[in-house]
This record gives sequence, structure tokens and C-alpha cells, in this order.
Amino acid sequence: MKRLLIGLLILALLLPIAVSAETGPVAYMYTFEAGDALEGEGATILQELLDAIQIRMTRQNGKEENLYQIELISEGKSAFTLLVQDSANGEYSLTCSLLGKNRLKLEKEQITDFLRTLVQVLADLNVLKGESLAKIDGLAVRAGNLLSRLERSNDDDMSLDGLDLTPYLMVLTKYATQAEHVEMPADNEICPGAVGAWHYQLAEEDLSALVDSALNKLMSIPVINDELKSGRLRIGKQIITDSFIRTLFGAMHGDTTLDLYEDDRGQMVQMILHIPDLVSLMNKPELNGLITDPNFARISGISITIDRIRGEGVALTSDTQIQILGIDRKLMGVRLDRMAGEKIVVKEAKKTYEVGELNSQELWDLLKSMWSTILFHAADFVLDLPRCVFDLIIGKFSLF
Repeated sequence: MKRLLIGLLILALLLPIAVSAETGPVAYMYTFEAGDALEGEGATILQELLDAIQIRMTRQNGKEENLYQIELISEGKSAFTLLVQDSANGEYSLTCSLLGKNRLKLEKEQITDFLRTLVQVLADLNVLKGESLAKIDGLAVRAGNLLSRLERSNDDDMSLDGLDLTPYLMVLTKYATQAEHVEMPADNEICPGAVGAWHYQLAEEDLSALVDSALNKLMSIPVINDELKSGRLRIGKQIITDSFIRTLFGAMHGDTTLDLYEDDRGQMVQMILHIPDLVSLMNKPELNGLITDPNFARISGISITIDRIRGEGVALTSDTQIQILGIDRKLMGVRLDRMAGEKIVVKEAKKTYEVGELNSQELWDLLKSMWSTILFHAADFVLDLPRCVFDLIIGKFSLF
């Protein structure tokens, strides 16, 4: 079960998969890397988690059906698998590690309802409870949306990056006070590879709205939510919490600017957010000593750089790096490797259930009837997780 939790957690950070028009399977491997910006006990937990987890997604186009497979890889081992067969008549056939050899046939629009119902069954079996239940239910919705986007995608270059920055850019353009576009020569030295740039300007209230929107998205991810509230995260000697971030940006005076550089395909190459001077804020009465580390006050913004390398056929590598400007520390890195994938083999199911006409309650009753299978595999998931993940969330599960 914990692998399901971490899988949904990481999926919440991923972009919709890019897909190829070719019939051969194409795989997308996401690898995560913690930077050196965050320190403290919470940072150690996040680093161990990111080092242990990978996500591999594969799409295989066929004449009569398409196959979508999502795998959570824990320390090199395929730990959780969700396989969907998309037939020409618009019906999904779904198998999942938690369901053993059982298969469900359901309508496309039922996929999110299925995942949420599975979470409810785990709660009824006392695997999940309380706050954990609410958090995992929210992630189940996001995982269902991800699978739906995967099914609808047909543009090979729709998303070639490790993190989904699109929602944040949408918020940015919504709140930007001014926006200006300039063309750049291909051999420019400001941002190599960029042929155009957007310059955005945010007023004080617009910056607060943008930060609040971005922070709310981050807080919807359980592990990040817990660590941002715990006081176990630091940058230098400065303790970082969600309330600290909101107060800090809410007190900033002066305009914030953001430069977005694009290549000749219209894809982002680099994004640089410049914030007002923090040193001048240290003695502001409204902050009341909020910034306690003078070195932290050197922070001048954030940069996100994406380096893409194309190979033969579908081969592509996209490396996204997030840096904190002013102190030259890396916050996080995400690498996407797109490659020819291994052929997906659909195993014969022991039993197939037609659930296309079932409502939520009937679907719940069906999954509840599989309680012994689900509970057996959920317990197995717990034991196979990396130690850092096991220690992090063990107290949230009532089995222990």
C-alpha cells in the first residue's frame, strides 16, 4: 500500500506523458534528484525518498487497442504496476498489482472513481485512516486525471520535461501585471538555445496570489505537506515552513519580474524569477524578526533550466534543474529519458469483472469482496518499500 502512496505522490509531480505515433512501445523513465539547498531532518527524508523512487510509463499503440502501463520502481525493482487496455469501443480493461490476477472492465470516465473507491476499501480494511485517507483520496483523483491525459495525448512533443510547470505558468500569466515578448538571435549569450523571451512583471498583490497558488499545489502532496509544517526543513539556518513562506512573500515590497525563454519549438528553455531584495526586509516591523539567517537574505530568486538532447528515433533526454539564485544552491532535479520500450505482455486474468454499469456503491461492494487479495498485496507492498519511506509514513497506517 505504501508503494501506492509514493507512486501517487510522484505522479502528482509529473507532466502528462508525450506519446509517439509509432506502433512500437515507447517508455518514459523519470528519475529524481534532491539538491543541496534544503537541510535538516526533513531534507534527509526527502533526499532518501527521491533517490529510491523512479517512475516508468509505457504506451504501446496497436491496431485494435492501445496499452498504457505505469510502474513504480523502488530501488531498481518494479514495485507497483497499473496496466490499462484501451479498446476501440471505448472500454478500459484494467489490472493492478493490488488486485492480483483479477481484471476489471470499465468505462473510461470510471477510472478516477475506481481509484477513489479502492482507497475507500483500504480505509474500510483499516489500512488507511484519518488524515492519511483524505490525502490519498486527493492523490487518487490526480492519478486518474494523469491516466486520462495519457490516453488523450497524441502530440509527440506535447510534454518533454520532468515537472509539470504548465499550471504555474497559467497562474503566472493570469496574475502578471505586464507581459512583453522579445525575439532573440539564436547565437545569443543570455540564454543559449533560446530564440524568444517573455518578460512578466508582478505587482506585490499579484506575487502573493501566485505564491499562494503554487504553495497550495505543493501542500496537496502528503510528504511535502508534512515536512513544510514540521519545522524540520532549513535553508542554511533559516527554518522553512509554509507559514514562513506565506508571511515572507506577503511582506515583500517592490515588483517581481520573471523571464521565460523559449526555443524554436516554443518550448521553455529557462525561467528566471527575480524577487525583491530580502536584506531590506530583515528589519521591517511587520516581519518581526522572521528572517533569522543573514545568508538566507541573499536569495534573489529561482531559476528553472531545461536541457533537452534528442537521439535517433524516439530517444530523448530532458534534464530539469531548479536553482535558488543568490546562494547558488540546487533545490531539485528531474530527468526524463524517453526510449523504445519493452513490449507490454498482457497476462491472462483469472477472473474478469464487468463493472461498466456499476455505480460507486456497487463498485465499492465488488472491491470489498476482494478484501483478502487487496489486503495481502497491500501488506506485501509495505515490506518492499525503502526503509526511509517505511519510517516516514509507518505511523499513518493502523496495521502497525
